[in-house]
Amino acid sequence: MSNISDLFVFAIPLIPKHRAKNWQRVLDNLQATLQSILNQTDQNFMVLLAAGDEIDLPETNHMRVAVLNLQGDAQTNHNAEIYGASISDMNMKRGFMENEAKRIGARFLMHADADDLLSNRLVEFVRSTNHPNGYALTRGFVMNYASGKILPCPSEAIPVASFDDYCGTSIIYNMGDRPSDWENVIGIQGHHKARFLAKNAGNPLLEIDQRMAVYVLNAGENISMYPKTKSRSPDFAYYVLEGIEKHGSPMTKSQLLEFGLFFDNSLWLR
Repeated sequence: MSNISDLFVFAIPLIPKHRAKNWQRVLDNLQATLQSILNQTDQNFMVLLAAGDEIDLPETNHMRVAVLNLQGDAQTNHNAEIYGASISDMNMKRGFMENEAKRIGARFLMHADADDLLSNRLVEFVRSTNHPNGYALTRGFVMNYASGKILPCPSEAIPVASFDDYCGTSIIYNMGDRPSDWENVIGIQGHHKARFLAKNAGNPLLEIDQRMAVYVLNAGENISMYPKTKSRSPDFAYYVLEGIEKHGSPMTKSQLLEFGLFFDNSLWLR
């Protein structure tokens, strides 16, 4: 692998099997995400996948994918609501992967959800610009998994402030040589606070307005599976799904290629 000092790491936490409503759907979602990432034009990257269960996917045997087997569950309060328990487990896994990324000398770190899609130009763009602090994807797409329709976000139909306010696959850190652990602080407090916290720490992120991520909703095993509440993220998912069905459209062939959707039996190729 060339020039490990510029290594880009994607860190993916996987939901425990015992919490999944449909484990096969979890694996299908993860497979699409991994295919998307492995499609990069710049191959100087690694994928760290934190899981406590066996993952039977051919993509996990790829030379650029490392499965970190984390046994046990970070959430010990079994009376907690499932959403809160999932967040606790996810944060534990993300912290572990950040430490592993530092251990292997990674320059860039991106936390990615196990059902979102990424442009094949992302690593190339980041490594070529090499911003000293990192990046925030302020624009992207949202997708309804059931129909395959997508819609730009923000847009006239989705008039929110920024893509990274809602999509967890949106922040990239330049880990550099700083002794500070501000990346960990941001990871715990949430991606929607990343730009604000990074700026206050004296490490403002570069805002990317190219649409390089697809926030996949209604996939059966992400935040849109939770009941509608007053919480910002689940309510956003329900609101956006309505907008996608009214104003969205199927991916073009070039978008399918950019985001790594190769499989012939995909419902998105209709």
